[in-house]
Amino acid sequence: MRKRSVIKKAQGNVKLVDDVTELNAKLITRLINHDQIDSAWYFNGRVFGQVNGKRIMFDLYDNVDEKVRSKPSH
Repeated sequence: MRKRSVIKKAQGNVKLVDDVTELNAKLITRLINHDQIDSAWYFNGRVFGQVNGKRIMFDLYDNVDEKVRSKPSH
């Protein structure tokens, strides 16, 4: 990043965000509203959800219930 010093001087007044597509935003909303998913976020072009302390990567066309069930809990 070329202007790192400018961001450091801003001291928390600057927020960097990814450009999330509408479909990924809808997927994140589905994940957040799911009973078994603790949190959901977007990072590096991918959507993740946290279930029982485990991070799971989700795709647009995944069956969320099935993917959550297939992950073993602690």
